[in-house]
Amino acid sequence: QAETETFDFKNGHPPDDQVFPEYLKQSLDHALSIVKDKSEENWVYRFFNFGEEQGDTTLRNDLSAYLTRNLSFTVSPENLLVTGGVSSGLYIVCKTLLLPGEHVLVEAPVNPFFVKFFKDLFLNVHFIDRHEDGTLDLDLLEATVLKHNIKAFYCAPTSHSYLCCHLPLEQRNKLYNLSLKHKFYLLADDLYEFFYYDQDSTRIAPLSVCSDEVVSKKELHRKEVLRYDFSSNPYVISLCSVNKMINPGLRVGWIMADASVIDKAVLQGWIQSGTGGGQSTTMSIVIRSYINLGFLDKTMEKNREEYKKKAKISDEILRGSEVYSYGYPDCGYFLWMKLSEKVDPKKLRLKLEKENIQVVFGDSDLPDECKDKNEYQYLARRIRVCFVKLPTDQLMKGLKVFRKLTEDSVI
Repeated sequence: QAETETFDFKNGHPPDDQVFPEYLKQSLDHALSIVKDKSEENWVYRFFNFGEEQGDTTLRNDLSAYLTRNLSFTVSPENLLVTGGVSSGLYIVCKTLLLPGEHVLVEAPVNPFFVKFFKDLFLNVHFIDRHEDGTLDLDLLEATVLKHNIKAFYCAPTSHSYLCCHLPLEQRNKLYNLSLKHKFYLLADDLYEFFYYDQDSTRIAPLSVCSDEVVSKKELHRKEVLRYDFSSNPYVISLCSVNKMINPGLRVGWIMADASVIDKAVLQGWIQSGTGGGQSTTMSIVIRSYINLGFLDKTMEKNREEYKKKAKISDEILRGSEVYSYGYPDCGYFLWMKLSEKVDPKKLRLKLEKENIQVVFGDSDLPDECKDKNEYQYLARRIRVCFVKLPTDQLMKGLKVFRKLTEDSVI
């Protein structure tokens, strides 16, 4: 008997055909040509040796220009520290700014990895519900901050990786001001910040710049580059990387924050260890070439075009059912499916497992502390579907099977 085909709608990985090895090869050749002709000062140190604690200066210069152009807000090299990715950046921030025994707040649902991450650093973790419309109860958040002396709040403002929603602009502004008022750090996981399919019409200003002044100029966002001074709020920290923009194996990312935060971070002993520290030094130079040659712009343009197309294909297959609903995605990798009361979730899980349809049920990754709370019980009727990873033919075939199995799981 032939083995049943597996459809992976579970893992949020970029598709194989959206990795462009020819761009990486040309970027490596470009970086090595600089080394070969010695056209830059300190070329051996910069490419082959230990790196600068804050990350390669040339990469930070070019990355800041890229971010300024793509975010439509001014970013200086002094506001950047090169990391190995979001997780690496989060570790640096926590080790720099937080002490064992202090309290952090985390939105839920959330990947259990982050809960374990904070606990491994001996931090006390508290949770707050992120609503399906993207909003937070900011009154409750403020009360929790005051009650537990919260020192940091971790959240994903754009394209939450479970709920597939965005924190609205007005709430970004209020959260920005709350952090400044009560002096707690906002740790913004901005991994999907560059994955809005229509950059100019749907993109929201990043949490890290949502001051009153910036929000008052919201009609100018994406129409011109607005000047922003990160010292306006030294408590807001953005964590991002090229790992999903290009490919996850690169391990190059950045912290974007006020220079006072960056200056503290580079004093960490494990960053300064050896003859200079820094992370991903050689790959940083390759990424610098990737940016300079225009490949990052080309890659993201192709990504957005492909993901927008797959979102449309997914909608054409799934829409119109009476047993589930979902919001049409404008960003990111996922659909967030809401099962109706007609569906038996346990029956559906068994059917999907039998047919090798891999998805993430909303309650499967809940932190242990949240599993028995009433406010999270609805997640048993939620399913996250990654629609970008599979080739188009497998995507279509798998979603048709998924729809049939779901409609056959009616009570």
